[in-house]
Amino acid sequence: MQRRYYVCALLFVLMTINYLDRAVLPVAAKAVASEFHFSPVAMGYLFSSFVWTYALFTLAAGFIVDRVSSKGIQLVGGAIWSVATFLMAFVAGFSAFVGLRMLMGAAEATSLPTCNKIVREWMPAGERGLANTVFSAGSYAGPALGAVLVGAVAAKFGWRASFMVAGALSLLWLLPFSLWFDRPERVGWLSAPERAHILGERSGSMAEFDRHTPAASVPQLLASRTLWALTFTQACAIYGNNVFLFWLPSYLQATRGLTVLKTGLFTAVPYALAVPLSIGVGVWSDRIVRRAGGVAAGRRRNAVSLALLCAAAILAAPLVQHMALLLALTTVSLSGIGVALALNQALLSDLLASPRNLGKAIGTVSFFGQLAGICAPIVSGYIIASTGGYRLLFLVGGLLLIAGSTVCFLLTRSPLRFDARSSPLPHEDTDGQSPIVARHRP
Repeated sequence: MQRRYYVCALLFVLMTINYLDRAVLPVAAKAVASEFHFSPVAMGYLFSSFVWTYALFTLAAGFIVDRVSSKGIQLVGGAIWSVATFLMAFVAGFSAFVGLRMLMGAAEATSLPTCNKIVREWMPAGERGLANTVFSAGSYAGPALGAVLVGAVAAKFGWRASFMVAGALSLLWLLPFSLWFDRPERVGWLSAPERAHILGERSGSMAEFDRHTPAASVPQLLASRTLWALTFTQACAIYGNNVFLFWLPSYLQATRGLTVLKTGLFTAVPYALAVPLSIGVGVWSDRIVRRAGGVAAGRRRNAVSLALLCAAAILAAPLVQHMALLLALTTVSLSGIGVALALNQALLSDLLASPRNLGKAIGTVSFFGQLAGICAPIVSGYIIASTGGYRLLFLVGGLLLIAGSTVCFLLTRSPLRFDARSSPLPHEDTDGQSPIVARHRP
């Protein structure tokens, strides 16, 4: 086994713990709302408060990670969010809950830009689909593990104990990361041939441009149609993901009559099944881009678009009565969203000529995408409060997934390459390939 995959495993664990912490409140939501007498609207704002700071600090972390060590920023972020999660066990009201959720969101915002930078540093360009889906699969392994763990702990010891357990697990992860991880140029456990392979192949067909493409300014990034299309795609997927993450347990308890423990078990199954499914699609996407003649052609968009269409199957959820069929629909939809979120980031990296722009590009896409993440739990809370049900909630989420699929397929065909003077270089669409590939193919 190539040792670079150890880094993928480390990032998978990071994202698993990251999302395990986020899953604590949704699973324990009914008990929390009952103890503090929170309405659905209040719970919507409480869920959303995490994303308020997560969105803002993801943008900031994206700019910072282009300039500083990804290891350092992740260690600081991990320590802060672990403590914030642990302290939620001692809150006495709405304001304290919101404050700690905001602190947790700010700290967890370090993960996405650093993971993408680490993938760009460690993985050959033709393996980025696999690497991105592996670490993004942690975003489903976390809720799967969290649903079971939180459900069991909350049922036996109360909801406050579940925050203590989650916070402690987060702190434990920091030790192996601090001891084993660094850039491939620096670690001692990597063989010389594999190190050479990583350094020689991590830029793919963009390699000759890495040395000459300057760092882009924010106005240049924001002038790119491709970047806005990727952002819209990310926003639609994040909206759907947050509806599931924050409201699926409540939906199961309110409409299907499940207990906290049974809700945790039911929620865990589709999240757990989504892990191998999303990784498998990531491997498939790598094969697609290799057969298509190069990563820079941007052919990974086809996998992103198809994944979002599959995710829109959740439109049928309110019409389904049988729990096994509901489980299948939820699994397909969650898998599609997970694949889309992971491969949309890989597609951004594919289309980006210079790694010097990766952090700020990821931060920009994530920031604007997370605005939809902020809206998802709040809008959902108002929908439930005003309609008394969940049908419209699934309708809105499903239609947005279809819209994201369409935009990704049609509008992500220009590479993100910048010169020193202005906005992105003109697009030259030569039979579906990027100008870089088209100009230099034999």
